[in-house]
Amino acid sequence: MPPMRKKVTFEKGETKQLIKKLWKYFRPYKWYMVLLFVISSIGCVLVALSPFLLKTFVQDISDLFQTSNVAINKIITEGLIIIIFLVAGNICQTLLFVFMAVYAQKIASVLRKEMTEKFDKIPLKRYDKTTIGDLSSRLSNDASDVGESSASALASIVNAVVLLVALLIAMFISSWQLSLVSLVTLPCGFALMALVAKKSDKHYKSRQKYLGAVTGKLEEVYSGLSVMRIFNTQKKETKVFSEANNELRKSWVLVNFFSGLFQPIMSFTGNLGYVGIAFVAALMAKHDPQSLVLIPSFIMFVGQLQNPLSTIAGNISTLQTALGGARRIFELLDAEEEWDESTITKVIKKPKGNIQFHHVRFGYDPGKEIIHDFNLKIKKGSKVAIVGPTGSGKTTIVNLLMRFYELNSGSIRVDGVNIKEIKREDVRKLFGMVLQDSWTFEGTIKENIIYTTPDVSKKKLVAACKVANIDHVIKTLPDGYKTVLNESSTLSVGEKQLLTIARAILQDSPFIILDEATSSVDTQTEQKIQDAMDKLIKGRTSFVIAHRLSTIKNADIILVLKDGNIIEQGSHKQLIKKHGFYEELYNSQFADN
Repeated sequence: MPPMRKKVTFEKGETKQLIKKLWKYFRPYKWYMVLLFVISSIGCVLVALSPFLLKTFVQDISDLFQTSNVAINKIITEGLIIIIFLVAGNICQTLLFVFMAVYAQKIASVLRKEMTEKFDKIPLKRYDKTTIGDLSSRLSNDASDVGESSASALASIVNAVVLLVALLIAMFISSWQLSLVSLVTLPCGFALMALVAKKSDKHYKSRQKYLGAVTGKLEEVYSGLSVMRIFNTQKKETKVFSEANNELRKSWVLVNFFSGLFQPIMSFTGNLGYVGIAFVAALMAKHDPQSLVLIPSFIMFVGQLQNPLSTIAGNISTLQTALGGARRIFELLDAEEEWDESTITKVIKKPKGNIQFHHVRFGYDPGKEIIHDFNLKIKKGSKVAIVGPTGSGKTTIVNLLMRFYELNSGSIRVDGVNIKEIKREDVRKLFGMVLQDSWTFEGTIKENIIYTTPDVSKKKLVAACKVANIDHVIKTLPDGYKTVLNESSTLSVGEKQLLTIARAILQDSPFIILDEATSSVDTQTEQKIQDAMDKLIKGRTSFVIAHRLSTIKNADIILVLKDGNIIEQGSHKQLIKKHGFYEELYNSQFADN
């Protein structure tokens, strides 16, 4: 067997690994982003020059009132240039964010596509321990967080760094003394932000975890709302949900608390800078009165300096949100997959219908085997019934036949060919299935029936529905086969079950699996379904799992399972004569009769 894909964990150097993985999704747009960063850098330079030009603008205004030697047109021109620089600079910076938002959606879309494709490659045992709501949360919330937050944070941080460098250069050209005063408080600010970011990281992880838990619980509760009301378990479920919701609230509050500290920290350090500038400029004015002219431009410098610093600080939390979502996404994308079957070429072109279980052993969890040394030979065209108490291994046998799970040891052979030597998709094409839950989707009745055979003719469609005893029901509907099935559909559970039987008839597979197909219907509907199923399995090897033993009395062989072992096998009459476990099951169902 080819090796399973190794699962990746994020412990030591986790952030570095996540960023490296995320870069793969940005790489296709790297040259576009470089161009955008260049345009944004030009904008940053223009914004940084505006305070630098303000010094001359203020000086000329001062000279105008003192000497009247400065032309008013020059001052107007200088003012207009400053305004133009500010407007053009901000437009250039805005372009970066607009286009990065577009790339963010593309990245989120790619992540969703990869996760959707991954769902089909992950062994089913993983889904046994993961809720649908949690998977939905990763597909929607986490993908959006990674795409939008990472792109937004990247654009903001790069833009902020360029603007910061441009402002610092302009500041030192204007006055290195006042520049040093302005910057003396920055190390303290960054140190405090780093400390806050470190403390808040675990709360970002916790928030994403409980967000998935809450989403999963909502999915579970609302999908079983009627059952919950029947058993009056609203308070119990509300309590469980409230506990998860409370943990989510705590995590969210702490995340907002820590992210809310960044802005006050930068504001405080900025205000200290204003005080320092005014004080030092006043001292410098004793020797050079022109130093006072620098105060407005440096106040503007420091004010603009706050923007990139606040942006960097604020986007630390945004980046943490993205990394939190990335953790959960890559945990899914890096999960072990079913082993690759691209090199397998063997197919069963004309299956006869023989199946053999040879020393099959299986357990869903390591060390907990539920099927022990299972052996069975089934001839083509046989009707095999599988009965037994809950947990005896009935549905497990079907899962193994369909290769939803791999055996611990032993083999299952179809016409002498080990199903491991055939691709999973080719194995599953051999089987038609009618399950306990009649799966339908929102679409027309015709679309539901031809789901696996889209090219079938109308004649065959109608013929299949007649065999399934559902054609007359469909024709009584206003739109017939074009009737749309949805939550407000008038079809009963039994009628939907007949639709799935028609679907299986059209599929025309050599093997049929009927898993509790009549367990959710009334006696009259059960008879219709039973009649349709008898027609469906005629001439085919079939496996029937049923709690109602009356439906399998005519089976060629009945397998009685208990604790994963076949404890009895034979026809109905043979098993009754043995006076064993099957007779106990049968008599328990028909004691009143």
